[in-house]
Amino acid sequence: MIDMQKRGRHDASLTCVFLGGTEMKTSFIFKIAALLLGMSLPVQAADSLSMSVGYYDMGRMGNDRQDKAMSLVAEWRPEIRWADGLVAPFAGGMLTTDRGLYGYAGVGLDFHPGENFYVFPNLAAGLYANGDGKDLGHEVEFRTGVEMGVDLSEGRRIGLAIHHISNAGLGDKNPGTEILSLTYSLPLGN
Repeated sequence: MIDMQKRGRHDASLTCVFLGGTEMKTSFIFKIAALLLGMSLPVQAADSLSMSVGYYDMGRMGNDRQDKAMSLVAEWRPEIRWADGLVAPFAGGMLTTDRGLYGYAGVGLDFHPGENFYVFPNLAAGLYANGDGKDLGHEVEFRTGVEMGVDLSEGRRIGLAIHHISNAGLGDKNPGTEILSLTYSLPLGN
């Protein structure tokens, strides 16, 4: 239960009243939540452009090649980062060779377990139009996946990515698709 309480002449504060009557100031709760979520002050990095070419619907093995296509992806990864550079937002678009389109935005975690090695698990939400390709069951689609590879000199990267795109049950059908991609990233600007 949330309750507004007047704490003196100029001190009105929002407090949270928990079961059992314990009170905590909301600002304290937000500070703890920010600490737990790692949302420290933003860290500046260079904007980058990530480009990928991939095998769309690669999870369907066998003779059925109807929905298989190649995908081309361009993704902007802005300079802003949170949690000491770990949390990174991005936005991008995918075009398949069968004229499917997917525009999305999301966040990823930019891990560096080795000196020149990176791992970038990520999730995004966006809008999808199947063109002449695979019907994913809904316009709203979610993408989850991981990219991993090598940090090259001057902010460049090369890696492999695997992603799953699904409507998470929003549509009457939810066939989903997987994409295996070769990715190259380069810094923008200086």
